Amino acid sequence: MPNLQKEYIDRFFAKTFLLLIPKTITPNQITWARLISSPIVFYLLWIESYVLGAVVFILSALTDAVDGPQARTRGQVTERGKILDPIADRTLIAAAALSLIPRFYGWPLFVTLLVLELFQSIRAHFIKERLKRNLDANWAGKVKMIIQVIAFILLFIGIFLGSAVLVKYAGAIIIVSLLFLIIEPFIYEEEREFG
Repeated sequence: MPNLQKEYIDRFFAKTFLLLIPKTITPNQITWARLISSPIVFYLLWIESYVLGAVVFILSALTDAVDGPQARTRGQVTERGKILDPIADRTLIAAAALSLIPRFYGWPLFVTLLVLELFQSIRAHFIKERLKRNLDANWAGKVKMIIQVIAFILLFIGIFLGSAVLVKYAGAIIIVSLLFLIIEPFIYEEEREFG
């Protein structure tokens, strides 16, 4: 994400949502909360407790929007946070995906998502090793996360309303997120060459 966009987003969060977060709570603690909530999301969705599962998933997903701006505006960026944040993101999405995608869309879509995530993670790891530093999140990864969260929220709404059409659209949005998953490692490579 370009620095100017990050700056505006950070300023917006600093003047709104971050005012609600005590300074004693660190961004890494928020990221840990997202990571710890993932098995809870998986369990609730697996037992088809969709309302509670949706609430925990949405609250957890919102923490992803908060921890980055909080770290940057409060001077609390850490190497541990740069590593932990994408792990927490992937774990949350994996929990929802494993619980919901095979049930509503079949195993092939889940396996495709899993294979692409593994490929992206391995490729990003090797790029990080070559650069000898942790990479910041790139725009494709952030867009992918947002699209996946929107898809799961739409799926929850479809489940609540009993709407097969919304469930179908949510599946289409999950497929769209795969495109960003495919290009994400190449954005890292481009940043390595030109940044």
